Amino acid sequence: MKVVFVLAMIVRVSMYARPQAQDQQNQKRIPVFFLCNCGDEVGKLYATALRDLLAKSPRYVETADPDLTGGTVDGPPKLSVVVTSIDPTGEGKSMAHSEVGLLGSSTYLYSTVGWCPKAQVDHCAASTLAALDDQVHLLLEARARDRTTK
Repeated sequence: MKVVFVLAMIVRVSMYARPQAQDQQNQKRIPVFFLCNCGDEVGKLYATALRDLLAKSPRYVETADPDLTGGTVDGPPKLSVVVTSIDPTGEGKSMAHSEVGLLGSSTYLYSTVGWCPKAQVDHCAASTLAALDDQVHLLLEARARDRTTK
């Protein structure tokens, strides 16, 4: 009986500790506002795949509200990724898309135009995250250089 009580207490404590630990982890991750104007079937699958990658990422966390300022120089950057997709054939087999990565709402980081078949939406979403990650790496390097030259 004591073992059952102890196990119940461990489960109860871990239930309360988990949200706090997750909040601390989210504070260390770079926020990304993701907007997908994706009305086509493949675009919707792509959007889900990218959101799944953001949820699993140790460096990024999706945020529901864009930070239009882009963050502070000393803090983490506040990023936006805006994607628009269309189904060029109307058959639900692929999407053509345009994506733009922004610091805040207006400072341009990168843009790309691409095509993605339905069977490769996970790869296309990973490519979007990789492109964003490359630009964030360059941004953080530039910030570090600016601090050392002052």
